[in-house]
Amino acid sequence: MGLTYRQVWATVKVMNAMLKEPLVEISPNGRASGARLTPFGREVVFRFREMEKVANQALKTHFLAFERMAGENPHAPAPVPHWAHIGEHPTKTRKPSPKAATRKS
Repeated sequence: MGLTYRQVWATVKVMNAMLKEPLVEISPNGRASGARLTPFGREVVFRFREMEKVANQALKTHFLAFERMAGENPHAPAPVPHWAHIGEHPTKTRKPSPKAATRKS
């Protein structure tokens, strides 16, 4: 994502403070520690994705026209990094780096 661990947590704190309920909950309980979306956070993501679908559908012809004007292939996949997909989008698996393979030996 291009963010440091500290930047991610600062962003989470800002997002939690912006809305009436927190989007992310933090659970510091030993092995079960971590962060997860709250039910409110899941609802926010769901609503955002629904708005995104409606907006993309409404603007589809404009996007295609703009892509043609820019000389781009309108049928090429969108340049969205795999980490930016939430929910229904499949995640790509990472191949181990050559360094990781040599460390195991």
